[in-house]
Amino acid sequence: MTNEQMAAEKRLKALEEQVEEAGCKPDVPSCAPALRAGDFDGLVESMIAALGGASIETLSDVLEADSLVLAGVLGVTYANARRMQYLARAVEPQAEVTAE
Repeated sequence: MTNEQMAAEKRLKALEEQVEEAGCKPDVPSCAPALRAGDFDGLVESMIAALGGASIETLSDVLEADSLVLAGVLGVTYANARRMQYLARAVEPQAEVTAE
């Protein structure tokens, strides 16, 4: 194995460790962290399980979900589903934009 191959393998292993530490789901293209209880006010394990059954597994998924679908999955009102999306939006990490 060449030095370049060894260095590339070392970088790949470091990236895999970062993904694991962040709680990312490898099959999610953005590798957004999975939902965790307490990510935003009112989010509990039972809600996460219900959302997971509807393939809503990240904060981004919560934001992108149709509010009526979200309400149906969780058994809450439309207003509560919208509130959940508002809270998720408030805590979602934002990408940094750098001027070139």
